[in-house]
Amino acid sequence: MDVNLDAAGVRHCLVDKMKSSSRQVRHRLHKHYKKYATLQEAKNNKPPFCASKENWDELCDYFASAKFKHQSSINSMNRQMLRTPHISGRTPFSTLQHEIAQKNTANGDANEDANGDANGDAGDIIEFYKLTHSTDKHGWSNNEAKENWVIVLFDVDGYIETFQQN
Repeated sequence: MDVNLDAAGVRHCLVDKMKSSSRQVRHRLHKHYKKYATLQEAKNNKPPFCASKENWDELCDYFASAKFKHQSSINSMNRQMLRTPHISGRTPFSTLQHEIAQKNTANGDANEDANGDANGDAGDIIEFYKLTHSTDKHGWSNNEAKENWVIVLFDVDGYIETFQQN
């Protein structure tokens, strides 16, 4: 199969895919590394999906480095400070927004600009927030997420009622 890397967007998509794959593999390797109590124990237990012992040893040294540990602790603190974590996992927000736009188009509620892109009216934004912060099975990601949704819902409904009265 021949791939034309000069075609518009092909190189960009390919590089993005390679970056994503690299992050996923590095994450799996770090999970494997964290199973062991000491650096030496981790080095002695190379995972089967790692290319070579030398690569694994280098990665173990990197995972044990002060620089990596410092960045990891900063990232952990930042995740803990999220007041309303989303529940959409790996799914990009743009994909979810596109799904909402498609559903609205199918229902005849499309609100699109000249290019056919969803404008993101208040109803779409509220639906997007609910989609990214709650599930039918488990409910809201936390109480604050639900409270925010209720506040915004009432604000928008009040705005719509005022607008319709005028």
